[in-house]
Amino acid sequence: LSSHHEGEGVMDGLLRHPQLAKWLEQHHPISINTDDSGVFDTNSSRELWLVAMTFGLTPLQLKEIVLQSVEHCFCNDGIKTRVRAKIEGFCFDAPWRTECFYCE
Repeated sequence: LSSHHEGEGVMDGLLRHPQLAKWLEQHHPISINTDDSGVFDTNSSRELWLVAMTFGLTPLQLKEIVLQSVEHCFCNDGIKTRVRAKIEGFCFDAPWRTECFYCE
């Protein structure tokens, strides 16, 4: 996500994404990723934080997006089960930080 809006203000750019707000509103299955963390100085945690802050997602909504993305991975059911269990172990009920600790 960051790579598509570098230079214009990432959060402002995300708000202008042609479909993302609609997909989030309709609970469409999506996956939030980085496409070139070396070039754009980002990581998965920062990308997830940006989407959550930009669209006002709760930690539990973000957890559902992450869990939903596992269903569309190209791996066997055993791996998906292990990944889901790890995600379930993360703390998604803590309050959000309003400043991104990965951001400048």
